[in-house]
Amino acid sequence: MSFDSNMKASTFITFSATLFICSGSAIADCPMDFVRITCIPEARYFWFDYTSIDCSAVLSGVSVRFDDKKRSQRMSAWEKQGYYRATNLQYECRLPESTYKISAVQPPEKDRGICGAAPQITLSLFRNGTPILDQIIFGNDCFGGPTVVSAEITDGLQKWNAQKMTLCLSPKSDAPKVCEYFSGTGAISQAIPINQERVGEYVKNTANPVIPDCSIHWRFHHGY
Repeated sequence: MSFDSNMKASTFITFSATLFICSGSAIADCPMDFVRITCIPEARYFWFDYTSIDCSAVLSGVSVRFDDKKRSQRMSAWEKQGYYRATNLQYECRLPESTYKISAVQPPEKDRGICGAAPQITLSLFRNGTPILDQIIFGNDCFGGPTVVSAEITDGLQKWNAQKMTLCLSPKSDAPKVCEYFSGTGAISQAIPINQERVGEYVKNTANPVIPDCSIHWRFHHGY
């Protein structure tokens, strides 16, 4: 085979491999972060948590990974099941007595930088316009610091026990989570707004690795 023939064969193989990769037939393993949300107005119930799913599962069956239309359709299918990307998330849960709003941002992934491939989610939570969570790190912290991983909220029928919230925190990466429990009429008033500094304080002052997951509770009984 001549040199020219070798060059043509090599070029064809390279071009074919490029088409194979870019067609989405081979989707590399990578995590995709989601805010998973449940809002049930009839039950006065609102819950959200952090979950990370491999992108090969999220985009399974999508033949052209970089086809914006097909990708958008697939992500819409995930949203219908309560899984929301935090790229620029604005979500409202309207309960009979309260409107809760999640505002979250996650920068796009980058090839460079310490945390470029794993950008963290910054999240705020509001109740009737009043901030409960203020720009906290949600889910995973590239530097291994404390984060909020979930929140469960119920609006009760009785005025004396109107709102309850369980806020679960991760002291550091891969550590068992611990949970703050707020109960009573407006039980959150003296604790809010909870920012990232206060998340660190909670973890520092109360985390106990001997106690099982989500069994540490702090109770507040103040007006809200």
